[in-house]
Amino acid sequence: MATVTTPPPAPSPINTQVAVHSNVLNDIEEHFASTPNIGEMVTTSCQIFQRLEPWGSVRSNHAKAQAVIPGVKRAVVSHCKTLDLSVQVSENGYLLADSGAALFDYLENAESYSLDEMRDYFEQVTIESKELEESTKTTVAAIRADRTKLIQVKDEIRNAVQAIDKERADNEQAIASARSWSRFLGGASAAINTVGHLPRMLPENEETQALVVLLPLLITVLDWGIVHLRESSESNIIERKAGVQSCGDAISKLEAAVEDLQAFETHMDNIAAFWIKVQMVLHRICRGLDALNRDRVARYRFKKIKEDFITARENFLLYKTGIVRLRDYFPPQITD
Repeated sequence: MATVTTPPPAPSPINTQVAVHSNVLNDIEEHFASTPNIGEMVTTSCQIFQRLEPWGSVRSNHAKAQAVIPGVKRAVVSHCKTLDLSVQVSENGYLLADSGAALFDYLENAESYSLDEMRDYFEQVTIESKELEESTKTTVAAIRADRTKLIQVKDEIRNAVQAIDKERADNEQAIASARSWSRFLGGASAAINTVGHLPRMLPENEETQALVVLLPLLITVLDWGIVHLRESSESNIIERKAGVQSCGDAISKLEAAVEDLQAFETHMDNIAAFWIKVQMVLHRICRGLDALNRDRVARYRFKKIKEDFITARENFLLYKTGIVRLRDYFPPQITD
């Protein structure tokens, strides 16, 4: 006798909808668990500024230093403008996170709002997400340009050092040859006359002195860190300490700034990628908004997601506050 196989029952549309809702909410909750660290970005931004800002007032009596200093100063001005662009990122991010929090407040209290009101907020979130993406792209491009400029001026300083070292080596060799020649001639007066014909090769000549710059370093009395920016509204107290920097030290500071700029760029890239994914998940929620609105179980999870958006909003405000406070130390051509 043939065995009749009964097909399994089709899944209930209600159960299917619940599973879909659960998956999409899982996605956004897991995504917020890996939110970009705005605190680290504040620290990185302040660190870059502390490395570069003194170069806006750098000076040297050395001709070769004077030739490369304008390029460094232009790089400082350029980076201050980049910091201003990053403030726009924080403002756009704040608006986006604020709209996201309002959206999930609507979802949490669905009885008080219409579906049309919720869809309007989804549209607003989409607009603000695109604005954040565009401002982030602009800022990342500016950071890359800053890094390129710093690498260029760092190389110019290094080339100046190498040229000076060569001059000094040639100078020492010429003097040694002159002294040997004087001993060969057996007369000190001949040596004096010989050296007298080498005025540009003497150690005392400015052209062959070691390249040094007078760098008015910023000494931070209060912490630039995330805790200070969050807990204190007082202005940072800054002291200046003029210090003579050897060229090797100066190059090291610029190299450190280049590395910090790479980290800053990574932070910005992470922000862009994070919020693009948030937008994609929100679109999935919007497509099932009618059914989701009737899912009372899902509503219990909306509050936590709303709190995640509120935290993101506070972090964007924190970044803007930190950068705005740095503006007090921007070069005059930026603040005028």
